[in-house]
Amino acid sequence: MRGSSGFVEGDGPEPCLGMIVGIAPGAKEVQEGKPFVGPAGDTLNEALSAAHASRRDFYITNVYKLKTEYNRNPTDDEIREHAECLLDELKKVRPHVILLLGDIPQRTFGLLRDEKLVPTRHPSWVRRWGKEKDKVEFRSDVEKFVRLVEQCAR
Repeated sequence: MRGSSGFVEGDGPEPCLGMIVGIAPGAKEVQEGKPFVGPAGDTLNEALSAAHASRRDFYITNVYKLKTEYNRNPTDDEIREHAECLLDELKKVRPHVILLLGDIPQRTFGLLRDEKLVPTRHPSWVRRWGKEKDKVEFRSDVEKFVRLVEQCAR
């Protein structure tokens, strides 16, 4: 099922202390069958590297598992269609800390004010429209996520 149908499953260790959740795959993700391997993935990888971590350390997925037309945000109905997939991933991965990339994952998780949820901007937005302060804030949020995961490992 991976990639060929356009359905992009999450990728990473199971179980895993840290989970990263984005919105939906893009064309490159569908082609390779993995989340965050395109330009947004490059931005995420750079921020993880700056925090002395690697994407291999985390389980990475999206709220919606299919590429949307014109890369639009998935609708609430589409998100509900894939909610069971996300819940299954949460059960398999059992993360202690979740990095929420963008508005859709934050809304999906209820934007709880919880030390286990780290909301931040989506790396695509940071890459395209972010000013330097937004890039610094994004890297800081990713670093906070990595530090929280490290604390859970102790």
